[in-house]
Amino acid sequence: MATKATESTPETPDLAAEVAALRSEMSNVIALIGQLGQDSATVAREGAKAKLAEGVARGTDAAGRAADRARGEWTSLESRVLAQTQDHPWQTLGIAALGGLALGLILRRR
Repeated sequence: MATKATESTPETPDLAAEVAALRSEMSNVIALIGQLGQDSATVAREGAKAKLAEGVARGTDAAGRAADRARGEWTSLESRVLAQTQDHPWQTLGIAALGGLALGLILRRR
């Protein structure tokens, strides 16, 4: 039985070239996917840094406002105590004496 020569010989270089081109394109796609992943990570990192900076700024502002409010309340309390002691010095002395006596009794029992 005689076999006919197949005509695959001329197509083999074309097929090899197509496989090489396909491999090259796949390498490019893989590289692009890797780059996309790195870019996404960079964008996520920058977004997280921005949110962190915003949170720190808000926290700093809130802490500053709370400190100002506490300072104002302390100043108000201080001025009221000073006015009370100046208006009623004997009452202040009596309260201090009773406080000292109570503290002495508590500490003596230990």
